[in-house]
Amino acid sequence: MRNNSRKSTVDLILLGFFIEEPRNAYDLALLFKNSHLGRLLKISSPGIYKNCKMLHADGYLQGSIVRDGEAPEKVIYNINDIGRERFLVLMNHFSQEIQPFYFAHNAFIWNLDKMDRNDGMAMLGALRRSFISLRDWMKDHEAEVSDFGSYGARALIRQYRMVTETLVLWIDETMADYTEL
Repeated sequence: MRNNSRKSTVDLILLGFFIEEPRNAYDLALLFKNSHLGRLLKISSPGIYKNCKMLHADGYLQGSIVRDGEAPEKVIYNINDIGRERFLVLMNHFSQEIQPFYFAHNAFIWNLDKMDRNDGMAMLGALRRSFISLRDWMKDHEAEVSDFGSYGARALIRQYRMVTETLVLWIDETMADYTEL
């Protein structure tokens, strides 16, 4: 039973991995955990398991049960022609549909003028340290993620590094403006 109306970035990410090679959900979740891809692509281990099952139920993946020695059975998923078509549909959709993005810290900024100035500055300082930490993590891991081998991984880490550098500049200006209030 295909659900062609669902436009899921998780489905797109997973179908892309299955185009590379057949695999099981556990190995895919482990890959995300060990390669830091979860910091670049919004997908969780439970999301991987759930969406693999849904893609299989929707007919985009074929699954074969395998058992290796005394290990528990596992399902190895393989993309089929319908899944490849779905991959192209989703690629086209997400190449044309720009969604607004929201930073969780914007709710804090929105309410900043309701804070005691000293507390507000302390919180802004904490936010700045978080941005710097994320920016530095991106710089430190840029080569590692680039070694992942995909053009997409290199492009995403560069995008995140540039966004975090901009956020550091923005928070510095915001702190200066807040001081003058």
